Amino acid sequence: MFKKTFVKARHINESFVIYRCSMINISSLTFFILITLQWLRTFRSFAIDKQSIYQSWKN
Repeated sequence: MFKKTFVKARHINESFVIYRCSMINISSLTFFILITLQWLRTFRSFAIDKQSIYQSWKN
């Protein structure tokens, strides 16, 4: 009886650890995507600024 409960508890614990790891992976992935999007936005605005500076310099 005790052993069965222990095995069940261990199984719950393992699934909880897997769940936590997947949650951490998802959150870090979201974080990475957000940073990438932010970087792309910054880069794009920088490129637009460069182009406008180039245009004004040409004129």
